[in-house]
Amino acid sequence: MASRLFRNLTMFAIFYAIVIILWGAFVRISGSGDGCGKHWPLCQGVLLPQGDVAYELQTWIEFLHRAKSGLFGFLIFGLWIFSFRLFPKGHLARKAATFMFVFTVIEALLGALLVLKGYVDNDESLGRVASQGFHLANTLLLLGSMAALWTWSRFINPVFNFSYRALIIIGLFGFFLIGVSGSVASLSNTLFPSQSLSEALQKDLAESSHFILKFRAFHPLLALTISSLILYLIISIRNQMQKRTLIATILPWILIGALIFGAATLLMLSPLWMKLTHLLIADILWISIVIFVCDSLTQEKT
Repeated sequence: MASRLFRNLTMFAIFYAIVIILWGAFVRISGSGDGCGKHWPLCQGVLLPQGDVAYELQTWIEFLHRAKSGLFGFLIFGLWIFSFRLFPKGHLARKAATFMFVFTVIEALLGALLVLKGYVDNDESLGRVASQGFHLANTLLLLGSMAALWTWSRFINPVFNFSYRALIIIGLFGFFLIGVSGSVASLSNTLFPSQSLSEALQKDLAESSHFILKFRAFHPLLALTISSLILYLIISIRNQMQKRTLIATILPWILIGALIFGAATLLMLSPLWMKLTHLLIADILWISIVIFVCDSLTQEKT
């Protein structure tokens, strides 16, 4: 009963994390990152928005994001404590829960950095680009540790098989490159919107363009190249499995769907709903990859 409750809470935390991630992207795209001013964790220096700012939509968009993130922190802390009470010393679920907790703390600190340094709204500095890249990378690590926790919590005494260590490291690091470049590309679309695809291409190629615009062209190239490597990783692991699971069957199609939707988002000049949907698909793909790898290469210790 306790094990089932733990798995259900972990899965709920994963869904909740995705909601927070999507809302955080909406905060950035809607220009609400400065809704609470340069105050953290308080909003405009108070617990609840007051005075004139209490009537501003951007303030509430940012405030709700912080409120949901705060509740998420308590949930993760509870799961971390729960894991140490439920699983024995040395269990992989304990290790995954510890990483999950650490990445949650780092996530909060990176969010605070963006606010306190003013890396929000129309800021075009290198500091903002770097901070957002680190933020995205840490988010992937957080989601990955949560997915690993959910997977390993189903084992009594799990042992991970490192037979595909090099391929796994290259593939997962490649996904990080896709994610970081996608984060920069999304930021560039927000800061420098275009009315047509030809105008966007001209901005990318112009010598006088901002460095963010010059960098965003790498995202579709990285996505196509690295996705091919990840697909090879999936097929290689899947071919050695004695019994094909549901996640092993649908994962290649999720990857292909993500590429198709990403191309459509680019051609449609990244409207808000497509940006958020593209991010949702990417998060689902990443979580599915981690679950697939952990589930396929984990065995019960005899």
